[in-house]
Amino acid sequence: TPQVQAEASPGLSMLRIIIGTRTKASLGIKTYKSISLACSQNFGETWNKAGQIITVGEKPETPDWGGVGDFDVIWDWQEERWFMATGGPSGAVSYDKGASAESWKKWDGSNFTRSNLIEPMEVFKDDEGMDLPHGERIGLMWNSYIQQWLMVWNGWDGGVYISSADQLPYSRRRQGTQGYR
Repeated sequence: TPQVQAEASPGLSMLRIIIGTRTKASLGIKTYKSISLACSQNFGETWNKAGQIITVGEKPETPDWGGVGDFDVIWDWQEERWFMATGGPSGAVSYDKGASAESWKKWDGSNFTRSNLIEPMEVFKDDEGMDLPHGERIGLMWNSYIQQWLMVWNGWDGGVYISSADQLPYSRRRQGTQGYR
């Protein structure tokens, strides 16, 4: 039986929903993840489903790892859009303030042009054209002190990465190191 994990705070218009069995891979249980939208008109007292907004690949007949999840969504005030960073790290954007499903476009490696459903997403690159370290569990924020977007994520190599950018999704490579700032 699938489990639904939902995270929301009163007043937010985005809700994190992951559908699937969430257990450790070492148990041999697999899951297909997708991202859906739910909206609240009363500061989080009740929520209405607005449908699936992002998938990657077709849902397999037999349970297997796939899809997209582990994400964060922010309002990118510079570009007047919703900006979603996902595992990979990759992402998608919507210029519709209501974030309707069909308005989302996924990252193609250089711009947000791919369909919101089925098509793959490419990994974000740094300002030197190199893939950001692969990982998941993304966090995004604007830091008003340094006037930069910050993104933090767990690397698949066990590291924790932080990148900064004047504009999303363009991260800077730190000079002289293998890390990101």
